[in-house]
Amino acid sequence: MMVRQERSCREGLRVAGQEGQALVELALLIPLLLLLVLVVIEGAHMFRTHSTLVSATWAGARLALDGGTNGDVATVIRNSSMDALVVSGLADIYVVRGATNGGGNITQWNADHVFGTGAASPRIRQSDLQSKLTAGLQPSTISKVSFVLVEVRFQYGGLMGSGILPVSVPMTAYAVIHKL
Repeated sequence: MMVRQERSCREGLRVAGQEGQALVELALLIPLLLLLVLVVIEGAHMFRTHSTLVSATWAGARLALDGGTNGDVATVIRNSSMDALVVSGLADIYVVRGATNGGGNITQWNADHVFGTGAASPRIRQSDLQSKLTAGLQPSTISKVSFVLVEVRFQYGGLMGSGILPVSVPMTAYAVIHKL
């Protein structure tokens, strides 16, 4: 004698193979969700790296304006940056010290490449900086402007190696401080 089992309404009706379909859908979605999570993590790390680079650049510029040597500026920037960013050999540090004359023109421009193996001069030029230094100043104070510019260039290679970012991303931080 055969006993026939009936499904209750609570179990619901299941179509044959439905469990397999859900498993296939999950298998297709997991890599996409994992990629999304990795991209968010990488983006957050990139933002944190740039923010730290900017902060370290400002610390170096403040020291330079207070009379620190260029070597001290490089040391402060290297020590202020996290994860050995600047120590890794993927960074260049430039310190420019200068002054303007009575007409607001830059008369002194002493650029020094204090760390790294990149180009010998910073990317920012005298002509780019000149109008920014004297903007908003009274004509009587323009002749007394001395300034320090610190530029840090860094090649960001990524948190996950080259897995998500196929190439390095160049980052540049500038800090310009002037003293009247």
